[in-house]
Amino acid sequence: MGSYDDNNLLLDAWGRPIRYSITLSDADSDNLEDFTRSNELASFANYLDLAPDLVICREGDPATEDECDDWIIDNAPYVLSSLGGDWADFDSDCQQENAETGGVDAVSDDLTFCQSDYSVVEGSEYDDILWWGVTANVYNAAVGTSGGTTSGTTSGTTSGTTSGTTSGTTSGTTNGNNANGNNANGNNANGNNSNGNNANGANNR
Repeated sequence: MGSYDDNNLLLDAWGRPIRYSITLSDADSDNLEDFTRSNELASFANYLDLAPDLVICREGDPATEDECDDWIIDNAPYVLSSLGGDWADFDSDCQQENAETGGVDAVSDDLTFCQSDYSVVEGSEYDDILWWGVTANVYNAAVGTSGGTTSGTTSGTTSGTTSGTTSGTTSGTTNGNNANGNNANGNNANGNNSNGNNANGANNR
């Protein structure tokens, strides 16, 4: 990854834009999304008061928000996703979940992603990559406080795909804009690895 297309979208190794989803949670019920509206994070005294709702399930667990009991994280503020070299040519339920969350094929209010080990077995294919943020890091970067924890990244290989929509999350493709201190071509990502990508509150709508 590292090159950009004519629309300044960051591309993966297969030349497809990286996808992103950002929670539209509104913990203080002021009708302003906490992670996508200017100065909203600063209105909270503590990141523990925030309630992001993106979920990453493990393979084999029902990939729905209400049924995912075995999750890697159930309160991610944002997720970057890449559909791998096979892109849309797969039968895997786990990869289908990622294809439906974020991008032009997003299912309305689908907040759940699925993570698995790399596989080329028919029906169980998986070469997606997911990167996600941690609320403490996003809050601290936006508000300027110290502390926080590391963010996550998992992979089957290196990958990516296409553009955006807005549902229960804000979804789309990433560009080179920097928001809330996230990683853009080697800048500080608060522990989140996206190989030069930026999505820490960047709302492309």
